[in-house]
Amino acid sequence: MEEVEHPIVKIDPKGDVILELTSPQGKSRLLVSLKVLSLVSSVFDTMFNSLSKEILHNQPARRVFILLLPEDGAEALTTLYGVLHYRPDEFDEDIHPDCLVNVAMVADKFDCVAAIMLPSKI
Repeated sequence: MEEVEHPIVKIDPKGDVILELTSPQGKSRLLVSLKVLSLVSSVFDTMFNSLSKEILHNQPARRVFILLLPEDGAEALTTLYGVLHYRPDEFDEDIHPDCLVNVAMVADKFDCVAAIMLPSKI
């Protein structure tokens, strides 16, 4: 069975990182901001700092790079990155409770729970 390639969801239209996610429907790609994710997540900050050095050294002309995140749910990550980038239009208002649990788990995994605490209270 062939996987369906979905278009890039531009969570940050001026983003510099494409996150490639795997879901049962195929691969999803999200264009996000390295700076935003680095500010809200020590995990992403560490990951991007090491990747940036390698990419800048090996491919100085490339402006957008792809990071594979195959282990995490596409719906939860899309919701999380929509919140972190202040893009509520990127997720459904009627979020299923299972998705919220997954968002919380992914936020914990990437150490960005504090960044979503205020939006979750509003």
